[in-house]
Amino acid sequence: MAENKNQKQEQSHQTKGHGIHRLAGVILLSGVILIAVLTFLYRQTDVISRIVENAINENLRNIGQLSYKKLHGNLFNTILIDDFHFEQDSSLRVSASSVSLRYNLWSLFSGKIQITSFHIDSLQVITRKSVSSSEKLPQATAGQRTDSLLAELQSGALIDSVLKNAPDVRLDDFDLSAAHIQINEKIFKQLNLRLSGAIHKNKMDLHVTHFSAYWPLRDINIQNLSFAMHMRPNKVTVNKFNFSTGRSTVKMALDMDLGNPVTFLLALDEIHLDEADLRRLTPREQFQSGFLDGHMTLIGQPLKFALHGRLRGAYNNRLLHQGNVYMRYDHGLISLDTLNINSNIGQLNIDGRLNDWRRFEGEARIQNLNTALALSGFPASRINGSFLFNIPRLTRKNPQINGVFSAWNCTYDDLALDSLRFEVRTKGKHIRIIQPSFIKLASRARFSLDGRLSGLKDMEFHLQALGQDLNALAGALGQDSLYGAFNT
Repeated sequence: MAENKNQKQEQSHQTKGHGIHRLAGVILLSGVILIAVLTFLYRQTDVISRIVENAINENLRNIGQLSYKKLHGNLFNTILIDDFHFEQDSSLRVSASSVSLRYNLWSLFSGKIQITSFHIDSLQVITRKSVSSSEKLPQATAGQRTDSLLAELQSGALIDSVLKNAPDVRLDDFDLSAAHIQINEKIFKQLNLRLSGAIHKNKMDLHVTHFSAYWPLRDINIQNLSFAMHMRPNKVTVNKFNFSTGRSTVKMALDMDLGNPVTFLLALDEIHLDEADLRRLTPREQFQSGFLDGHMTLIGQPLKFALHGRLRGAYNNRLLHQGNVYMRYDHGLISLDTLNINSNIGQLNIDGRLNDWRRFEGEARIQNLNTALALSGFPASRINGSFLFNIPRLTRKNPQINGVFSAWNCTYDDLALDSLRFEVRTKGKHIRIIQPSFIKLASRARFSLDGRLSGLKDMEFHLQALGQDLNALAGALGQDSLYGAFNT
């Protein structure tokens, strides 16, 4: 019995040995076949190139047409495309002199995509509005568009959807060089982009190490844009954000907690807009010199937040010594609690409420306003007053403004002014001054006023004065030796 047992064990070992050898042989044979197939494909790149091109265009026949001069590489870790072109009707045209993609083939077997480098050279993108897109569709107001976007951020659904549906991708190096990119009428040249990142389930990291471009329309060179973004199910952060043209700089940081509700803190730590860049961004006839410096902070929820900022700067011969703003946004209602401006043309304080970006009401107070510095061609003055306003239609075309302007203890050129009150109604270029409105130059030198003004050519005003003192009027006008009463 012992001999039978030993014989059975030997037969079992031999059977296992044969199985292992057979498995190793299958693996070896499969490897040889795989290498042979890949070698054959590598040597037949022109054939494969045409097959791939035809297959892609078959799937894109209702979308666009793709072509390239050559598709080659070793297929293990590299794909190279020469003279790439894609065209969609007349609305989109994309071309690149070369595209190279290097990847880790073995990572695909574990369901992951690892791209070690992705380079696009001499990219050109041209887009134009298609005929169908030019048809007029009902447009939402600015407030509706803003609230819609902020509501998406408030719910956290947008970021949650991105993380849940993201593929498992690692991009070690992405390098883009574009000679010409045209998006509708906007043209950018000499564009360079370098970035890296990784996307996993519930995790996304993006590092833009360099972005630069030239904007020929405004003759502005963007020398560098860089930042690091990290996205998790409960938090989004943006650090080391730096935008520079060589003269102007903007530095920023963002921290967003994706709880319920979503909250965020956005800090614009440094804002510097240089005179040379401002001159290129503004109409030539409106800007000669100036700059803007400051910082801002936004804190709260996407649909309910507060903004606080401090600014200083200059605009032509007007100097902003200090500007201070504090405002709140609450579901489309903007409350401007504080806007203080201290400048060489005077002091201005404004508070008000802006609803749906159209209706604006509040009060503006001015102190020691010098019209010679504020408006070209006006004489020197000292104006103190306030303007209570209600603007039911705040638009560039045909704005409607209703308000009451009151002033006191003022001088205008050689004219002394005790006080005045104008009740104003405007619609486009048409201005009406209605009762009760008056101008009081001095004690017993008071005129009631009403009338209309259309542009600068058509005007009609009525002055009324009853039982006023002619000597008081003469003194306010810088005259003397006038006595008696007057009526108009």
